[in-house]
Amino acid sequence: MKIKSVEIVRVNQPPGPTPKSEPTRQSWGATDEVANPMSKFPRFKRHRSLYGAKQWPGFGVKVTAEDGTWGLGNGSGRPVAAVIEDAFAHILEGEECLAIEKLWDMMFRVSKPFGTPGLATLAISSVDLALWDLAGKIQDKPVYELIGGPARD
Repeated sequence: MKIKSVEIVRVNQPPGPTPKSEPTRQSWGATDEVANPMSKFPRFKRHRSLYGAKQWPGFGVKVTAEDGTWGLGNGSGRPVAAVIEDAFAHILEGEECLAIEKLWDMMFRVSKPFGTPGLATLAISSVDLALWDLAGKIQDKPVYELIGGPARD
């Protein structure tokens, strides 16, 4: 069975539960100095909240097969969603749904011109989740069985 479409699905996640009590102390991440890629610059050295992207919105990746069966993965960040929409979707559509290793290799190779590490790897992971979900639905098996079964009794 072939892939009919790969699309980004915007999700509005509800806020998490409100804690029942205040923490006894602040997290070490809020109070202690942390090593980070921006530590070289004094302004950004002290806390994680001072560097990197702001909170990225989450999204879903929906991979739909010819028969209408679909798998759902998740990711975050507009740049990651753009990689999926602009670089991956058109190469995956028309390919076999269950050829997950081949599809992964295709995404890996097509992302080489703009750099596979980083955003592209996040995008590959998001699509990979959707492909495994789809494979489980098509074969009527839980994903843990598809990837080797239980690890222990």
